[in-house]
Amino acid sequence: MSTGGENAPVSPRGGSTGAHGRNAQRQRVVAFSWLLGGLLVTYALVITTGERLLGSFARTVALALVLLAALRIRRLSRGRTGAIAVVSAAAVVVAALATAFARGTVLTVLTASTTLALVTVTSSLVIRYLMVRRARVDLATVLGVLCIYLLIAMLFSSLHEIGGALVAPYLGGTSAPPSPGDCLYYSVITITTVGIGDIGPVSNLARMVTVLEAVVGQLYLVSVVAAVVSGWRPGVHRGAA
Repeated sequence: MSTGGENAPVSPRGGSTGAHGRNAQRQRVVAFSWLLGGLLVTYALVITTGERLLGSFARTVALALVLLAALRIRRLSRGRTGAIAVVSAAAVVVAALATAFARGTVLTVLTASTTLALVTVTSSLVIRYLMVRRARVDLATVLGVLCIYLLIAMLFSSLHEIGGALVAPYLGGTSAPPSPGDCLYYSVITITTVGIGDIGPVSNLARMVTVLEAVVGQLYLVSVVAAVVSGWRPGVHRGAA
């Protein structure tokens, strides 16, 4: 009798915990879906409006919203949440001031720097979730890995923007300096090793950044992405960690 009495409450608690875990998993999938969608929208903005004056500001606003969306991935302390909100707001303010008062090299460097900051902070949130919080592979993990891949390409795109603004000539087959759309396009074909050939590195700095991106992209694909995809079993649900 005593044994049965001790075991009786376990099932309701376990059921409640299981339901809570499934609900939390769904929330993480939704959060990563918004994050992935926001990054794709940002890509479209850079490609279509990158050469326009307001295009740089629109990109910063989009990435700031992506960073805020990344806060939904996991709970953070109030201090960290506040700090990330400050980073997002500061990036938007810097981009707004740069759009209003800066031109040429200064505008490019400031805009690319805000992109670097936002991409780095967003990546750190996703990586922390993937490396620390997850003991298994689920849909949220797969979406997170894909988000990191897009963030890596955007990070190197910003480095190419800065390099193109400071070094001339930097890339061949583009205007001087290369537009944000050209830099993102070149970054994507580099990290995916497509090698179309219409745009290529001219300066030593461009070659160095290109080689680094190609190596990072390939290592990421053959290690992280391959491991995650091979371990993913769609439709198999386990208790949340």
